[in-house]
Amino acid sequence: IKDVMSKDPIVLTKDTPVAHAARLMVWEGIKLIPVVENKKLIGILTRKDAIKALQHLSFQPQIGETVDGIVMSRFSMSKIENGVRLRGKTDPVMLNPYGVASSGALMTVMTNAGFAAFRVQKRLETVLDSFTVYFSKPVQLEQEIEIEAKIIDMGRKSGKAEINLIHEEKLVAKSIISVRVIDR
Repeated sequence: IKDVMSKDPIVLTKDTPVAHAARLMVWEGIKLIPVVENKKLIGILTRKDAIKALQHLSFQPQIGETVDGIVMSRFSMSKIENGVRLRGKTDPVMLNPYGVASSGALMTVMTNAGFAAFRVQKRLETVLDSFTVYFSKPVQLEQEIEIEAKIIDMGRKSGKAEINLIHEEKLVAKSIISVRVIDR
């Protein structure tokens, strides 16, 4: 064993933040990390333990917060031609049980980007009519993502927007959203 073991393993202390440990596990492709104190093993953190801890911490909303509000608070918005661009990072509140950003959280960001495109470009409030999305690859924790929503069709009572989710200049998800205009 001494010939094949890792002589300088990645270790944690009991004070290491869970998010940092989860990030290490993702980057290094490891499923467990020893926890040491004074170079003595005091426990092991598994990927499952880290995900459970992150989900427990992230699902402690304050009274009055909505899921959309919690997820969207991680993103900044800018106006682009015919739409909007959102930028932000995936974080623990967006994780699924496998340690990657959940499709539900990503769809929340994408639909809200679509609504924002109509609000910013056309000064219209809209509701979802239909949403079709295709995912090509997962997004890991703490990754910078960009969502571009562009209006592609606009009628009196409805509209359509194309929404692209981009990570490291690569398309991760693509969707078309169809909305109905709310009469004021």
